[in-house]
Amino acid sequence: MLILNLPTTTDDYLLDGLTPGELSKYSRTCKAAYSTVKSYMKRKFQLHNLLERFLTPSEIIHFRKLQCHTGMFISGSTAVQFFDRTVYPDSDLDCYLEHRFCREVAYWLIKIGYKYAPLPESSNVASLEQAFRSNPPTREHVPDPFCGDIFFLTPGKDYFKAPFVFNFEKQNPYRKIQLITSLQSPLERILNFHSTCVMNIITHDKAYALFPRATFEERRSLICLSFNELRDKAIEKYTERGWSFTNVADAGRNSLETQFSFGERYVGDRKCWTLPILPALDLPSGHMEINSWVTKCNSWDEFPSMSYSFLASKTLKFTYLIGIGDDWEIEDFIENIVPYSEDEPVDQEQVKLDDKLRTMIRKRRITIEEEDCNMLYEDTADGDSEPEEDASDSDSQGDMDTSEDDIDTKGSIWPRASLPIDFAV
Repeated sequence: MLILNLPTTTDDYLLDGLTPGELSKYSRTCKAAYSTVKSYMKRKFQLHNLLERFLTPSEIIHFRKLQCHTGMFISGSTAVQFFDRTVYPDSDLDCYLEHRFCREVAYWLIKIGYKYAPLPESSNVASLEQAFRSNPPTREHVPDPFCGDIFFLTPGKDYFKAPFVFNFEKQNPYRKIQLITSLQSPLERILNFHSTCVMNIITHDKAYALFPRATFEERRSLICLSFNELRDKAIEKYTERGWSFTNVADAGRNSLETQFSFGERYVGDRKCWTLPILPALDLPSGHMEINSWVTKCNSWDEFPSMSYSFLASKTLKFTYLIGIGDDWEIEDFIENIVPYSEDEPVDQEQVKLDDKLRTMIRKRRITIEEEDCNMLYEDTADGDSEPEEDASDSDSQGDMDTSEDDIDTKGSIWPRASLPIDFAV
C-alpha cells in the first residue's frame, strides 16, 4: 500500500522515525514522496506546538512581535525540541536577549499572568523591581572604555560572561519562562554552551541549528567547556535524551573539523539548518544573520573555541558578533554610514542602520562565495578535468528569504540553507 493512500496523519508515525537526511533522500525519490514529506514538514515544524504550553494563540503572536522588536530568541531545550520533532514535557522556555530590552518583555509576562520568582541564589532581590534596580537594563551601564560611538571588543572579561536570569512562573499547570540577558549580544551565551547539540536558536521569523549534521543526523555533540558540575549535569541530561558526546582528544582535531563545521561561520550559512517560522507574520526580517564567528581548535587546545569580537554602537539598535578578521572591513563601512552624535537616535533610525549593515554583509558574503566558486572552477580547469555539478545544490538550495509559499522553491522542500549541502550525503 502506498503511503499516500493512508490518512494524512499516518505519515507522522512513519516519517517521525526518519532523520532529516533520510527525509531529504526520501523526498527526492518521486513526486508522491516529495508531496508527502512537504506536507509532513508543514505539520511538524510548527513553533506554536511547543509554545502553546506556555502561551495562548494570541499571546504567541504577541511574543513573536516582541522577539522582532527586542531581538529576543529562544534557545535551550525548546530549540532542540523544535528541530528534533519531539517534546520534553517538563522543560522550561529559555529566552535570550540584550539586557536593556528585558524590562519590556518582563512586564508583558506579568501582564499575562506570570509571576516573578527569584532563583534561590537571588534571594536578595525578592521583587522584579529590586531585580531591575540591581541590574539596570540600559547601555548607560556599559563600562567607560566602551561608551564611544563604535567599538569592537574581544570578549574575555568576566564582566561580559555573567548573565542575568529573570525567572517567571505560572501554576496549574506549572510552567516556567526564563529571560537570560546579556549586556552585549546574547548569541555569545549560545556559543559558550557546554556542547554543540544545544547551539540552536529560534527568532521571530527563522530557526537555526548551528551544527545540524552532528546534532540531528548523527546525534553527536562536541564538548566545548572544561569540567564543572553544571556541565556534567547537562551532559547527563542530553545523554538520557539520546545524544553521545565526544571531545577533541577522543575524536582527533582533523576529523572534527569536517564533522562539526570548523572555520568561518555565520548564522544562516550553508552549514546551518535554517527553517522558516510559520505562519509568517507581517514583520520586518530579523538581523540575526549579521552575526558571525570562527570555530577552531588548535593542536594544543583541549576544547574548541568560538572566536569573535563584539560590534556595538549607540547608533545601531542591536549588538552583534563579528568573526575575527572581518571587523576591520565592517568598521570601515560603519564609519561611512553611522552618524556620529552624542544624542541617542530614535529607534526607527537605528533599525534603518541595522538594515544597511545586514544588506552590506549579505552582499559581501555573496561576493566571497562567488570568488570561491571561481577559484574552484579555475583549479579544476587547470587539472584538465571538467568541474562536477553539485547535484545537491539544485535540490537543497533555493531563495535566501523563505516563507510558507516558497518552501518548494525550485522544486525543493528544503529552502536555501535549510539543509546543508552535505547533510544528506
